[in-house]
Amino acid sequence: MACVLLASQVCAFAVNHWKLGQELSTSDPSTNPFHRGLALSSGAVLVLDRAGVALSRVWVAYEVSAAISTAASRPDFLFDVYTSQDGGKGVGLADGATVSDGGPGATGGAKAQRERKFPLALAQSVLNVTLENGTATVEADRVRILNRVAGMPNLAAPPPRSHIGFDKLNANMRSKLAAATIVRIFSEPKLPEPAIAATLEALHSGKLRTLTLNFDSCGAAFTEFLAKRLANNLPDGLIHLSLKLSGHGDVFLSTLAKRHANERDLLGTLRTLDLSANELGKKRVVFQEEQFGVGMRELCAAIRGGFLGKLDTLKLDGNKIDDLDMRDLLRTMAVACEQLAFLSLDANRLGPDAMLAFAKTLKNLDAAPSLDRLVLVGNLAPAHVVDAVMRALKARGRNKSDCFKQNFKQ
Repeated sequence: MACVLLASQVCAFAVNHWKLGQELSTSDPSTNPFHRGLALSSGAVLVLDRAGVALSRVWVAYEVSAAISTAASRPDFLFDVYTSQDGGKGVGLADGATVSDGGPGATGGAKAQRERKFPLALAQSVLNVTLENGTATVEADRVRILNRVAGMPNLAAPPPRSHIGFDKLNANMRSKLAAATIVRIFSEPKLPEPAIAATLEALHSGKLRTLTLNFDSCGAAFTEFLAKRLANNLPDGLIHLSLKLSGHGDVFLSTLAKRHANERDLLGTLRTLDLSANELGKKRVVFQEEQFGVGMRELCAAIRGGFLGKLDTLKLDGNKIDDLDMRDLLRTMAVACEQLAFLSLDANRLGPDAMLAFAKTLKNLDAAPSLDRLVLVGNLAPAHVVDAVMRALKARGRNKSDCFKQNFKQ
């Protein structure tokens, strides 16, 4: 078994608490050693008491906000929330799969089974964090933190009771905490409406760069109704979005398109979209006497409609996409995928006709002109037909060297 070595900074050990006067000699909390530790870390773990009292402390809320700000500038920065169960055993909501879940990329139920033990009441309570209501053992610390967040020139002056800086920080904290807890909350059957509304309001309130949610573990608890509500409450500023929607990808995309009609800049910042394993080709709809996957029709319409037109990475692995769905995607690529550089269609149902049509499309240099990486393994077409697609891509002079290896590693 491989040994995984992790280097961690414990916030409580970041300073010498016997010499706080020397360690924290400056009056500016933004120079706290905690910030230096974050810069050297690959993630942060928020360890909470069962009642969530820690987040009522202004230092904790401030340091959580600093960790979230770091995550906003570094997509690979992880943010986990842990607490203890009865008996003292730890349980957490992890940003991705842990080693015990099977490691990065694990899609099994181990993660869901483990995280279902996280206390529901605590998952909901963290969404109420409010910096300006936080307390501190040393009043001067509270004053300086609030003034720093508010951008006041005199950090020692009485802080404002309310400020737009507080509102933005609270919104971003709640949004990130909602992203960490929403799958656990939505896994609860017969969730009352106030809990649904509060969770989605928190998610929508701030700005996130990266959002990865897998609702497959929620089973029947994640309904079409919740998929629609999620689409109407995605946060602004997303660059990387990865979703598994428990078979409701078509409803999600349809709702998102309707929202786009009223919010023209919706998802205008999005560059990476991963909708793998959402069965976008399973449910069928008849259009001009042919049956298309409902989810794929919605996705292609969304891209042609403009609000997903700036994607540079699109992953559609394991979606039961067939030749008719591919025909629709190729038409879309011909008119609305100018920035698309990486397309993954692993483990679908693409046959020879779809692959040959793909090769023909790639000969048109105006169709997806930036495309330089494809993943097509695990489809129905034989290798020599897939090879025709790869040769067409290579003829453009943009093919990455690992593209062939990835498609023929069998």
